[in-house]
Amino acid sequence: MADAETIITTRRIAVSLLPAPYSIFSISKGEYGRDTCLPFNWFLMSEIFSLKSSGAEPNFFQYSETDKEYSLIFERDSCQTFLSSYGTHFSTSSQCVDKPLLQQSEHTWRAIEIFVGVSASVDSGIVRSFAVPLAERKIPLLVVSTYSSDLVLVPEHVLDLALDIIRSLFSNVSAESPARPAASLTVGSRKKAIDSLLNRTNEKISMLETSVAVSRVQKSTVRQHMNAFMKTLFFSGDHRAFFFTMCDQEVTIIAEASLLSVLASQLETQDFLFTDQLWHSFHRQAEPLEVGVVSNLSSYFADLGLSIFYLSTFQDAFILVGEEGLQHVLAEPSSELQARTAVKP
Repeated sequence: MADAETIITTRRIAVSLLPAPYSIFSISKGEYGRDTCLPFNWFLMSEIFSLKSSGAEPNFFQYSETDKEYSLIFERDSCQTFLSSYGTHFSTSSQCVDKPLLQQSEHTWRAIEIFVGVSASVDSGIVRSFAVPLAERKIPLLVVSTYSSDLVLVPEHVLDLALDIIRSLFSNVSAESPARPAASLTVGSRKKAIDSLLNRTNEKISMLETSVAVSRVQKSTVRQHMNAFMKTLFFSGDHRAFFFTMCDQEVTIIAEASLLSVLASQLETQDFLFTDQLWHSFHRQAEPLEVGVVSNLSSYFADLGLSIFYLSTFQDAFILVGEEGLQHVLAEPSSELQARTAVKP
């Protein structure tokens, strides 16, 4: 595993460039069951957790499963190895209906890690702070929030410009961002808060019915308990939203709370950490090269003062909002909320 290149280090924020180029591709679920992707999942596990003989380990990868796709962000060379080995299982043409459709981004991507020192969700404006200026320069980006940091992916041909923008943004950052106190919602107030969010944006946002939990575990624990992870996460049930992200030695898992509770009970380890609240998942259809999606969504939720996790897949952009944030939206006077989130000309 090659070392990341340090771009900025301040008292509060560290920014680094991961060494490998990345690819992103998607396998559409369609009418096919999870069994279709068994070889896909076994390949991922062997690559990621060094079951292969070379022992090489990636710095970062993300596996996402939603109701319509399996999305993968992974090192370019390993993606090519996968496509060479298992490409015949899938179709690259939407005209072919006998196999699941596989789509791949035409660009090579580079990953920039922004580490804020605590759970990335504490800072409601960190994603917006880099997404808006990048969008102003017409730079497309994907964002993957983990338990501790945010990964920003940009096409390789605009990497130097993106790094210049990020350097100028974060070189003098020093202020602390306070965490909002936890709060609980009743069923009725939760619905009102969600409706308030959906009705006050021009973006076509929808919400998943099931709330999710955000957890963190060390990579060594995943390797030690590989069978439990594979059985519980990859080969059981039919999850509507499941995100598995590795960055360096830390793995962030976002899934239904009941699923993660089952997994935690099997591991018998104190290494499994959870955020102190459940999260509600909002999403919008998005293309990998679509400019402005991250800036628009992150700005809207930041204007509401909400802490978020942001997750890009091949076909969608996901925003996770905590229960405490929904309580905050509900408590704010409607006139103030409308003024702060009004679409600016």
